[in-house]
Amino acid sequence: MKQLMTAALIAGLTITSTASMAAADKPAKAVAVKFKVGASGATYHGKIKGYGYDQYSFYAKKGQRLKAVTTGNVDSYLFNNRLADSVNLGEYSSDLDSHGDYILPYTGTYQVRVMQTRNDARKGKTPNYTLQLTIRQ
Repeated sequence: MKQLMTAALIAGLTITSTASMAAADKPAKAVAVKFKVGASGATYHGKIKGYGYDQYSFYAKKGQRLKAVTTGNVDSYLFNNRLADSVNLGEYSSDLDSHGDYILPYTGTYQVRVMQTRNDARKGKTPNYTLQLTIRQ
């Protein structure tokens, strides 16, 4: 009987963990970034809950400079299917140049994901944030 209860408990925990991870694999908010005519930047606002993230997608060309500035207690990371790993876009990231820009290595679609730290998510925080994206030559 103990073995049956233990197996049921483990199965329940596995299902719960898998559902939580699956939920975190999809953005809470997905936005196609659009700049006004003649503008090279746009500003967005949001709120992060738990382990979720908001995703901002855009098309850019190789060699363009990306700057992502966030306010609020959040982190931002750049993704592209050709990048070996995500790129930290935070103020003190070693991936950025001396102007705080990241030079895009490929032409294609990129995503900036805004999320909170795991520690803050565990504490149940839900920070508001502002994301300012700029892309220029």
